[in-house]
Amino acid sequence: MNKCVTLVALIAASLSPSLALAATASSSMTVSTTVIQSCKIVSVTNLTFGQYLPATTNASQPLDSTNSVQVSCVAGSTGVSIALDQGQHATSSSTCTAPQRRMSSSKGDFLSYSIYSDASRTLPYGCASGVNTKDFAANAFTSTDAVTVTQYGRIPAGQDPNKESYTDTVGVTVTF
Repeated sequence: MNKCVTLVALIAASLSPSLALAATASSSMTVSTTVIQSCKIVSVTNLTFGQYLPATTNASQPLDSTNSVQVSCVAGSTGVSIALDQGQHATSSSTCTAPQRRMSSSKGDFLSYSIYSDASRTLPYGCASGVNTKDFAANAFTSTDAVTVTQYGRIPAGQDPNKESYTDTVGVTVTF
């Protein structure tokens, strides 16, 4: 019986992982990534003028309003700009350098307006990168927090539109 117990003990010991001799090898790996420049439009508010009064107030005074675009880019981003297209109802002579935007009514009537990049409303917003666009300084993006940019809208005084609601849709593009 001792031989049997000894044999069972030897078989059990050879199968036990704690008694087996283990060999190891080791190495290392490099972990890396590259962060590339990227941006996104976080939000765009509508440019809402309210009521245009051509027979009274707006016969001699323009109607002004503002909206904003929020942009988020990777920290350190450079060469970032916001452009606004000419809208769906621009005149046939409208260009990116001198956009001639118009709102349209459901009856096909038009009401001219402009969008500017400055509060004094002297720099019209263009529609191609580098052409009357909002260009950001190299240090504008220090984190991925959104940067808010205001647009300044104006409906010129002295227009004689029909009594209707007027709308337009303007595309917003961030180039980076």
